[in-house]
Amino acid sequence: MWIGSCVDFVMESCKYYSKLPKIADEEAADDTGWLLIEIIIRSWNSVEEKHKCVLMFYSALCNAALGSCFKSNCQWDEELQRVFVKMSQRKVDTNFPIQLRHKTIAAAEIALELLARPGSTLLQDNPLLLATIRISSICEQVGIELFNHNIQNQEAPSVNRGFCESDAEAGMLYEHLDRMCMSLQYLKAAIKVVVNKPFVMRSKELVLLLLSITASQRDTVRRWEKGRKSDVNVRRQSDLSCFLKPKQKEAVFESEDDSDDEM
Repeated sequence: MWIGSCVDFVMESCKYYSKLPKIADEEAADDTGWLLIEIIIRSWNSVEEKHKCVLMFYSALCNAALGSCFKSNCQWDEELQRVFVKMSQRKVDTNFPIQLRHKTIAAAEIALELLARPGSTLLQDNPLLLATIRISSICEQVGIELFNHNIQNQEAPSVNRGFCESDAEAGMLYEHLDRMCMSLQYLKAAIKVVVNKPFVMRSKELVLLLLSITASQRDTVRRWEKGRKSDVNVRRQSDLSCFLKPKQKEAVFESEDDSDDEM
């Protein structure tokens, strides 16, 4: 398949062009190759038309990159399978087949979980730490786009489940985001900022940003699963706009904090 061949070519090429120079005086050069892989995967953000083949390619590339990040620490495929089983058996009486969208967000989840495991040595490798967190965040974005792509192709999608096609899937997505938040909470405390280590500083900043976004997404998905009976007449859009829109209440709190600071 062309996707597998392209992914193998990208990963192999990164081994030969691994060294990245420092951009500013306070930065450190990276000769590990991890940040080069991350930069290539970050090209996802510049793709305007995210067709199904584009989503499939970046899903495969993220999975290959994350598997490479953890190849010396665990059996990546076995870890993924463990999460697949957890997702597919969310309810004893409601099993649903694991699709590409589920596999993609599972890769993001297990990567952050492995980073957050007590005693993880990956927190000591600064370029690898930063690259893993960034690739995980992009992997999660690709997975969410796959959810959105799937629901847009449904003949009669539910108006109360966002871009989830069933109650079980909405519950599975909520639990996935909740586990992501727990891993990010641990990383928030575990990553100690050191002034002369820019990779660590950026990793901490990225974790804080991802924690805020993921917690907001989790709250949105909770309403998709729990609020159907009490709020059945309210139509929830099945695109990414409502999912990524920040809460007004949070914005009010931020403005109040700013005013307090000024005083």
